[in-house]
This record gives sequence, C-alpha cells and structure tokens, in this order.
Amino acid sequence: MEPGKRYSIFVIDSDVDILALFRGHFQNCGHLVHYCEIAAEAFGVMQAVYPDICIVRRGLSDMDGAVALARIADRFPHAIRIISGGEDNRVELMRQVATGVAHRYICFPWEKNGVAVILNHDLETRTRLSVKNCWRFLERENLVPIFPEVVTRVDEIVRNDDFSLGELARVIAADPGIAALILQIVNSSAFPKNAVIGDIVHALAYLGVDRLREILLFICARDAIPPDTACLDQARLVARHSFACSRLSARVAAVMAPGREKEAATAALLHDIGKLVFFSVGCNRYLDSIAYREAFSVSSAQVETDEFGISHSELGSSLMLWWNLPMSMVATAANHNLALANLSGIGRAVAVADRCLLEAQYGKETDTDLDSIKQLFPVDDWRKRAVTLLREQGNPLTN
Repeated sequence: MEPGKRYSIFVIDSDVDILALFRGHFQNCGHLVHYCEIAAEAFGVMQAVYPDICIVRRGLSDMDGAVALARIADRFPHAIRIISGGEDNRVELMRQVATGVAHRYICFPWEKNGVAVILNHDLETRTRLSVKNCWRFLERENLVPIFPEVVTRVDEIVRNDDFSLGELARVIAADPGIAALILQIVNSSAFPKNAVIGDIVHALAYLGVDRLREILLFICARDAIPPDTACLDQARLVARHSFACSRLSARVAAVMAPGREKEAATAALLHDIGKLVFFSVGCNRYLDSIAYREAFSVSSAQVETDEFGISHSELGSSLMLWWNLPMSMVATAANHNLALANLSGIGRAVAVADRCLLEAQYGKETDTDLDSIKQLFPVDDWRKRAVTLLREQGNPLTN
C-alpha cells in the first residue's frame, strides 16, 4: 500500500449485529470507515466524502441494496461496490454481480464464508488500481470509457427479472461480427464442451450472463480502441497472446481453481487490455519503451510508468472497474505481474499461463518464478502446452 494512503470505506447495513462484525474487522485498519444503518445516512456523508469501497446489504430498511449501489455507481465510478446478504440470497447476489450492479458479493455467516479474507484481498487490490491517475490519462487522450451500445442494451435486458435468452440473443445477433466472434471463442479449447455450439442462444446458455458480458467488453474494447498503424503488429501480438492465455488459463484453472475454468478463460482475455490503449494513444512512445526495456532489462511496468505515468495493469484494471466487471477480473488485471506466492485462485491461474506463454515466446530471456511451484503443479506440462499454442494458427481475434 502507498505510504500514508487512507481509503474511505462505507458499510451500509440495517442489521446492527452485522455492522458490529464489520467494526471488529476494520477497527485497526487505519482507513476511514463509515458505518450506516440506512442508505440515506450514507448518501448524506458522501456529499463530503468520496467512497473508495462500498459494502451494501441487499435488503436495507429504507432502500433496496441494488438500487443504492446503482446510485453509487452513477455518482462515484471509482468506487468498488460490494453487495452482501445471507446464504439464502446467494443466487440473487450472484445475479447482481453478473449484471454489473456490484463488483463482488459476500455471504454471511462471516467465518464460514471467509468474509475477512475477501475484504482484505479487495482492499489490497484497490491499492494497485491508481484510478485517479488512469482517469486523468484517459481524459487527456479523450478516451474516457463509456459502455458500447450493445453492452448497455445487454445490461438493460438482464436486469429485468423476466428476461429470456431469446431476447438477449436477438440483441447479439444484430451485430453479425460480434456474434461470429462469440461463437468462435465459445467453441475454442478455452471452453471445453462435448459438442460444437452452433447458435447464439446455446452459446449464451453455456457461457452465462457474466461470461458473456466480459467477452462482449473485450471484443468491443478492441474494436473501439483501434491501434495506431505503426502498432498494428504489436496489437496483433497482444490479441494473440490474450487468446492463447485464455485457452491455457482454463487448463491451469482446472488444477488450481477447479470449477472456475470459464472465469479464468475470460479473465485471461482481458488481463492485458491496458496495452491496447497504449497502442492507440501512444504508439511511438510505447515502441520506444519496448526497445528501452529490451536494451536495459527494465520491467514493462516500470517503463510504462516512466513513459505514461501508469502501467498497463493499472490502466486495464481501472477500465474493468468502470465497466462494472467482477472483482475477480479487476484483480487479475491488477495483480497478474505479482509473485505467484502472493496470488491465488483464478488470478494465479492466469499469471501462470501468462508466464508459460512468455517463456515459450522469449525463451531464456524471460526470468519467471514458475519453478517455485513445480513441486505442487504440472508446470512443465503447461509449458509444453504453451509452446503448442504459439504454433497453432487460425486465431479468430487477430484477423
């Protein structure tokens, strides 16, 4: 965490016993924590205090928690939004994350579901986002992020309790290019299945709303932020790497985070999206930084920060926060360059796949920490798979 950096955390919960649990957790954290029993009280405080993290109970006494979070999203786009509730509300909480209302959900009871660990993880991730610097950078370049129309329409549909897959499919099918790419992605080895998926309705049923939304944003962001002509080759390399990383991350996640393979695959697609922005608005500067990095063995994050004031991981993770993607996606982009010992779950799965592919591409020039986990996982098998992936042709995202 930055020395002396204090974040503003709002906990809004009408259950005084739950508020007491949060008080106990945050009492020595050193941040500014505001405990409110109703949304109106919190909104009053927010007139003077910008929230960095908001934890809102699904059923407040004065307002639906999802409505409160929607208001927070409109007024405070930099805030991490977490919706909370009991085990009996888990499906509804998951839906609020899938539709972009919240970045994360947490379920009580506290100890059983590891709430403390989740909160600490999200606070650590927040320290790496540099959202204000990223926002200023995008404003200077006239690239303040907005939702593509197709994503906005999808969000409108899925937030209706009675939406149908057919209605959603019609919106996607209205853009044949996007529909074709979704089918190509869902039929890749990143998403193992027993048969080829031939239409959008089946693709949506297989992916789920959350994965669909993430893939849509990747496709739309790539198209909305075209690279400078001089950086076309670099952009293709990043797209090719992202797609290969998606495929390999699913395989790694089957071992490291079983049951979360689809999540890992889409997180990998998005983990380097910040680089695409640099290729669009600072192509020649980025090419110069690559040459400097190779000549002096400086980390890419350091060179990017020296040149642009932010790194691609900070920019990409901040974009995902503003696009209302789940914290698992935000955290993967923010943290994928950290040591593997400091990562877990899909974040570690994507980081492992990323390192395997970098080794396959650059050989001994790439110094990674993959050997540190060889005793626990089949790293050499993943390395071999990375080499095979780089040799394969027909990547739909690099045409």
